[in-house]
Amino acid sequence: MRKVLLVDDEMFVRKGLKELIPWEAFGYEVIAEAEDGEEAVQLIDLHGPDLVLTDIRMPVMDGLSLIETVKESGGRAPEFVILSGYNEFSYAQRAMRFGVQDFILKPIDDGELTETLTRMNRRLASRDEKGGRQRTADAVLNELLFEGADGAPPADLEAVLRLGQGSCCYVIAERNGCGESAEAEAQSLRQWKSAIGEALMRLGGGAPIVHDLSPYTFGFLLTSSHLSDSGSAQLERLGARLLHRAGGEEGGFLRLYLGPIVDRPADLKRSYEAARDAMNAKFALDDRQVLTAGMASQAGLAFRDLDEDVYAALQEGVEENDIPLLSGLVARIGADFKRHAFTTDAVMASLSKCVVRVLDTLRRMNEGQEPELASLAPLMQWNQTPKTLGMLLKKLEPFLAESAACMEQLRKRKTTGGIHRVRQYIESHFNEEITLKGMAKRFYINPVYLGQLFKNTYGVYFNDFLLQLRIGEAKRLLRQTDRKIYEIAELVGFSSSEYFIKQFEKVEGCSPTEYKQAQLTRTP
Repeated sequence: MRKVLLVDDEMFVRKGLKELIPWEAFGYEVIAEAEDGEEAVQLIDLHGPDLVLTDIRMPVMDGLSLIETVKESGGRAPEFVILSGYNEFSYAQRAMRFGVQDFILKPIDDGELTETLTRMNRRLASRDEKGGRQRTADAVLNELLFEGADGAPPADLEAVLRLGQGSCCYVIAERNGCGESAEAEAQSLRQWKSAIGEALMRLGGGAPIVHDLSPYTFGFLLTSSHLSDSGSAQLERLGARLLHRAGGEEGGFLRLYLGPIVDRPADLKRSYEAARDAMNAKFALDDRQVLTAGMASQAGLAFRDLDEDVYAALQEGVEENDIPLLSGLVARIGADFKRHAFTTDAVMASLSKCVVRVLDTLRRMNEGQEPELASLAPLMQWNQTPKTLGMLLKKLEPFLAESAACMEQLRKRKTTGGIHRVRQYIESHFNEEITLKGMAKRFYINPVYLGQLFKNTYGVYFNDFLLQLRIGEAKRLLRQTDRKIYEIAELVGFSSSEYFIKQFEKVEGCSPTEYKQAQLTRTP
């Protein structure tokens, strides 16, 4: 299967490209994504893709600089397809001097992209032939499985694959990501591929045919020598036996997907496609490491959504920072995926919906800005490598917990900001009629909670703070003016001069008149 790298600085464009067409049906596998040319250069060195679809205008390094850098590096360069907007099409033509012949205008049409991929397949095949590549088993399988459903089987199919006319079966082996580096993942896959090859030889037959499909999957054939004592009903047992011999049971990261047994090698495409269909049941049958096409068809797979009450409970749990509730909901979500036989796409869509709902709430609470969450980046990459259902849920749970903590902080910050605005209002309007109940109504805060929050924040009760402000202003007026007592009482917010005098004595230990006389008789 030919490897594809998608390069665009807009994440949603890359996701749209991945979902626009069934890449595998045309013999391609999207092995990585990059958001600028500089990152793409590194990924090209690491993965060696056959095809790169790239935008032109990107930060750090644009698309043309990417093509120029790769073409002039001297190594084996992939084919490039440029994604271009109408206003930059003439600019994109500059890439022709680097040998780029394919341009797709945005918005991307799936028919145009399909035609480009088919044409690119022929060009890559021609380039391989001109390079003198021998007709290897890998090349023949590529031609058989991916060159088109209506094409005749390669003439040298049986000779190259050394299968004769016996029955055979296609198996897809998948290593689910364990959070290791790309190099470690690749090394682990190579080791497992080698172990599978050795196990196949021990089970009988000659040198096994192991077929690369993507950075995380490979395919291999079970031939008549392996199937001689096993009918189609025994495929699961045979797969489990093979997995055990290859040491792939430990950790549960490895999966085998078996297509049906076909009577002749020319029908391997049908077995391969059925094996791919079996992959669609990996989450519904997450407790199994070996899945056959028959098991997948009997599972009753469907593209469906989680019940709305799950999303509502999830939202409530995050808003209330209820970690035990969230943990229980994550377990329920996983159980629902299996009990209702969600397809792989349905699982990813439901999990994405959970994330989007939480992020929308966080943005609203954070004045439209998305808070920085350490758990979000790994979550957004859960499509980058294959994962078991348990791996996906383990990424969801810390995201929910961090989001809940962030939401609580935002709520406290907003509440703290609200109490500060309450104080500012009191300081500016203390000479007006102010009550705790009135302030609570003005700022949409429960009056009891407002009183407690004010005391906890400023160390003084609401009414005492208001009284101190009024008496302080009254003292200033007594010192600096010759206004009457009743006038001062009214100016600082007291409706009754008698009540003003009583409160003044309570705070200062003397009457307003005594306070004023004391200031007049004070010696300089």
